[in-house]
Amino acid sequence: MRRVLMVLAISGLCAGLANAGAKTYHVNVPEKVVVGSAELKPGSYRMRLEDKTAVFLDENAKQAAKAEVEVTTESRKFDRTEVRISREAGNSERMVGIDLGGTKLKLVFPN
Repeated sequence: MRRVLMVLAISGLCAGLANAGAKTYHVNVPEKVVVGSAELKPGSYRMRLEDKTAVFLDENAKQAAKAEVEVTTESRKFDRTEVRISREAGNSERMVGIDLGGTKLKLVFPN
């Protein structure tokens, strides 16, 4: 019984450490937008960067969208997180970038 508990504890610790490397950011989406091939409703999301992919998680920690992203580093830190949106033909809005507040990271979503 002790071995089983020890194995479960170690497994949980390893799983936690594997996810610890992915930093998450809070992003507020002001209106319905398309990001990648998915549509995000207005609301608050947690966004996790995984290599060259941005993963948006809803309030239930379920994946709401996943999109390829280019990450650049600016010379100064952004004061606040700002979502940049472009109006497409047909009045649909597409997320084109995010400036991450408190960091020098600028995210650009290619078309």
